[in-house]
Amino acid sequence: MADGIANTTEEARFVKQSRNFDIQRVIVKIGSSLLTNNGRGLDRTAIYEWAKQIAKLHKKGVEVLLVSSGAVAEGVVRMDLEERPKNWQHYKPALLLAKWD
Repeated sequence: MADGIANTTEEARFVKQSRNFDIQRVIVKIGSSLLTNNGRGLDRTAIYEWAKQIAKLHKKGVEVLLVSSGAVAEGVVRMDLEERPKNWQHYKPALLLAKWD
């Protein structure tokens, strides 16, 4: 993946081969490093591109489940922390702050 956006030859081959199957559901997992541009805040360009790709799948009748751990990473950026919290109790403020927007 270049910049976290699907556009390689291997991915194009997967898409072409997948046309031979009746795909009804896809699970997409986007890690924090992609979602937050390696911890520098939300990568809105990548998010926009993923949304376009998901919309195309949805129009074709494919159910898409998006999974990510990016809320904690975004909260860490907004709280100006040096690193991700190691204790679950410290995750809560990061999650709340990320969802406040």
